[in-house]
Amino acid sequence: MARERYLVNVDETEMKPEEKRELTPAEKRKNFWYYNKWKFLLGALALVALIYFMKTVVFKTRPDYEVAFVIRGEYDGSTLSQLEEKLAQSGEDRNGDGKVVVELHPYHFYSSDTPGSMRSMVNDLEVTTDIDKCISILFITDQESFQSLTAEIGTGLFVDLNTMQAAPDGLSDDSALRVPYSEWKAFEGFLLADESGVVSDEYTEKKTRRLYLSLRTLADSRHEDSEKKIAYYEDSKKLLERILAGETASTQQEDKP
Repeated sequence: MARERYLVNVDETEMKPEEKRELTPAEKRKNFWYYNKWKFLLGALALVALIYFMKTVVFKTRPDYEVAFVIRGEYDGSTLSQLEEKLAQSGEDRNGDGKVVVELHPYHFYSSDTPGSMRSMVNDLEVTTDIDKCISILFITDQESFQSLTAEIGTGLFVDLNTMQAAPDGLSDDSALRVPYSEWKAFEGFLLADESGVVSDEYTEKKTRRLYLSLRTLADSRHEDSEKKIAYYEDSKKLLERILAGETASTQQEDKP
């Protein structure tokens, strides 16, 4: 009876449940996106993170040699790449990936930098980190940068290339610690292309005439006791010797009986 009392004067046709309407494709997409957008966004972020990891860790080209490039002024990326490729011709495939890769670590210093400036401090920190972790065994410098470096750290960091022994600290004549570009026999006839792609003697001379090549020592028990670092040091020393002798790794293999 209660039901009938509440339903007095109500048309029975109005009591029928509303029939479900088929959603249009656009409405379906909108509804699906409303309930699932966060899942897609999180999935996209995870995919980006995975791609970044694969690119920077798994598939990153691992250099066989790393060389500190401590220089006054700026060297563009193209010039650095050309120098890397030429250096690699005298190297060996140390990591077995089928190619020889030399990576230059440019530490650019500028005459306008004042001691204590942000750019100067960043460069000092990067070079100090490289030296402390023994990242680079070979150093390419100019005269001013090399002398600034040895004034801070000491000449004992580098090898006397005449005796192949560690140089004493406080050495006044550092000419035995670095070899000028003109004596890198492996670079004879080498020409650089400028940023426009034009190859010329003038541009090559401008970019290479200030360069010197040096070999550092391990100079730290953390590295001296590391078989991996010792092997890297010996291979880097061989790379230097081949550059100075005008040889490639394949040339040495052919000369063996």
